[in-house]
Amino acid sequence: MKTYFFMIALLIVSSPIKGQEIVETLPTFFLKDIDGKMFTNEDISNLKSSYIVYFNPECGHCETAFKKLNKNVENLDLKQVVFYAIAANTKEKTDDFFKTIAPEVLKLKNLKILLDEDFIFANAFNVGSYPTIYFYDPKSKEMQRYEGSEDVLKPILELN
Repeated sequence: MKTYFFMIALLIVSSPIKGQEIVETLPTFFLKDIDGKMFTNEDISNLKSSYIVYFNPECGHCETAFKKLNKNVENLDLKQVVFYAIAANTKEKTDDFFKTIAPEVLKLKNLKILLDEDFIFANAFNVGSYPTIYFYDPKSKEMQRYEGSEDVLKPILELN
């Protein structure tokens, strides 16, 4: 019996654990923007690089990250990227988040806020934690991905 139990435990411990699969090209998705208009992967700019930030307005790390962005907003406005903020929550909580945490970010001309109340984006992109940031080139090829820390937004601030 001990041998049998030991073999099962050994199998469990030595079994490979499958991690989050990285999505290398922009998958198909359908979301609504903050104004309720449909937005799909086809609407992502193919003229500029895209930063997609997936976050939850109730996430402490996300709040810290957006506070940092709010303080450095002048650096974001000059960047040659389109900034897509995708909220895993309701319109009301997302509106409140931006009004209280990141009001200067709301003024960015290169910002598009999208809602993912049903976690469609999260499933298509294999989101593992909040916030997660994706950087795509204009041809929709993933260049970088960062997960789960308030420093995840640092690359946006460092773009030249």
